Order: sequence, then structure tokens, then C-alpha cells
Amino acid sequence: MKCLICLLIIVSSVFCDDGELMASRQFNIKPDPSVKSTEIVWNDIKCTFAYQAMGGTNEDWEIGILQPAKQTEHQVTCMVNRAGGRTTYLNFQSFSFKIEGATYAMAQPFDSKNEPLPHTEFVELPKKNMVKQSKKFENSIGRVILWAKMEQEEELGKMEQKEDL
Repeated sequence: MKCLICLLIIVSSVFCDDGELMASRQFNIKPDPSVKSTEIVWNDIKCTFAYQAMGGTNEDWEIGILQPAKQTEHQVTCMVNRAGGRTTYLNFQSFSFKIEGATYAMAQPFDSKNEPLPHTEFVELPKKNMVKQSKKFENSIGRVILWAKMEQEEELGKMEQKEDL
């Protein structure tokens, strides 16, 4: 329950004021049966959103990398959503959101009504640093958030543990 409350606080706006937006850009999604992708890079962090969308019309979307203002266990956030928090009318046949340069912690996709997708509609693949649709995906996403830990922080923690021994 505590995690759900934290999650709702974190995603209460498109890019929260609680952190610093390190990089963002808009891109356009056009209905197309082929798989497309877009990415954003900040320092050693790369977030890649791959999708296949049908129906609706062209829509502007945003992809961004956020770093929290306060030190938390999740050091970086990748986010993709319809620009301006507007409702999407696209039907997504597939999606995946991947991070490189950091270690995957957790993700939460949301539907076009900004409701969290049930866990039956997406699969988290921590070893691949990604989240993607499941076989039970019902074709609706309006936002996807992926939290990760910076690899440098993890390496520093391992070094400090060794020094303690």
C-alpha cells in the first residue's frame, strides 16, 4: 500500500516538480502497422520507447529523463506520455520501454484514462532492463514510467561494502 501511495504521488503530474527534468523532447506517433521507436539520451542514460500503434490520428508525445531532487532508491526515471497530458486515441498493438546505463527497478504503464494498467497487461523484464506488453494487453497506454538505479551508485555501494570487510 505504501508503494502504491508513493507511486500515485510520483505520477500526479506529467513530469513532477519533485525532481529535475534532465532531458525531454517531443515526437509524433502516426498510426502505422510497423514497429517504430524513439529514444532520449542524457549522459550515460538512454531510454528507448518502441511501439506499434493503429487507429486515431497523429499525436504528439513526450519522452523524458527525470532525476529526483531528493536522494531515493530510484535515482533516475524514464517517462513517455501523450504531450500535455492529453488523452490518446491510438490503439497500441505493442510497446516496450527500456533503459540503458542504469539498472531497472520497476515500471508502471497507464491506460489512456491515466489509470494504472493491471499487472496482467504488461511484463517487467528486469534482466533486460525493460517493460513491455503481455499477451493480455488491451491496446491502451497513455503513459509509461520506468524507475531505475544509477549503475555508478551501485558500483560505489559495492566498493563501500568491500571496504567494510
